[in-house]
Amino acid sequence: MQAIRTVESSGNYGAVGPTHPRYGRALGGYQIMEANLPAWSQQALGRFVNAGEFLKDAALQGLIASKQMAKLFQKFGNWHDVASAWLSGRSMAAAGNASDSLGTTVREYVAKVNSAMGQMSDAVKTGATAGTQ
Repeated sequence: MQAIRTVESSGNYGAVGPTHPRYGRALGGYQIMEANLPAWSQQALGRFVNAGEFLKDAALQGLIASKQMAKLFQKFGNWHDVASAWLSGRSMAAAGNASDSLGTTVREYVAKVNSAMGQMSDAVKTGATAGTQ
């Protein structure tokens, strides 16, 4: 989750991306699409969350993102496909050459997430993240 948040927003829980004509804005630390927020918040919390409430609450963002990523991991069984689905809604094999509205391809995105995970792993090994989550 932390690697995806790093790639999506550099950890900025108040981040708002450009508006997609079909899915609305990408919101928060995990850049959850505005169109997904009602259903995802209902599934995670049992209630709807609006964009304003979502952007003000990092813990809420983490809870909603964690529920969705857990579902994706259960479906695909690996983090490469979780990252692919976070960007495209599909596994790497099904996504093919798909890209987001900024032109980032699924393969580029997954590589960025993998790099971020590697950097986090290296930091843990050297003790650089002691006392942080």
